[in-house]
Amino acid sequence: MIAVLCSIFSGVTIVLSRQINGYFTKNTSASTSTFMNYFTGLVSSIIIFIFYGISLTPHMRIETFTTNPMILFGGAISVINVFILNILVLRVPPVALTLTTFITQILSGMLFDYLFYGLFSPRKLLGICIVIAGLIISQMPAKKPMYSTMTPKKSK
Repeated sequence: MIAVLCSIFSGVTIVLSRQINGYFTKNTSASTSTFMNYFTGLVSSIIIFIFYGISLTPHMRIETFTTNPMILFGGAISVINVFILNILVLRVPPVALTLTTFITQILSGMLFDYLFYGLFSPRKLLGICIVIAGLIISQMPAKKPMYSTMTPKKSK
């Protein structure tokens, strides 16, 4: 149950963060908004780290980053992702942007799993196809009925 609540809270904070970043982008620029996003995250992380101490990360060592530079690549991808989302949030409806972000995360995860580990899941591919179909259908305009069952009243 805690995992479900954490997932819901995470989703809500991501959408709220995106909307706040969009508002900030509208009033400044996408690069300023992206910088402030990461600056706020850095300050918050430092405060949490100081408050809770080193006990949160006993397994973390600097050698981990020097022997596996792909870990640092994730940060670069994250900056690009936030920058692009800060631009798109003003142009794309929230539901479409959330679903598109979800789709790209699943597809890129599937691609990385296949490239680095040789794993492929037909079920995940089918699921993402269903989500894509739902996104396309939800973006289609509603058709007007060919005839109306209600006739307008005639005024005398």
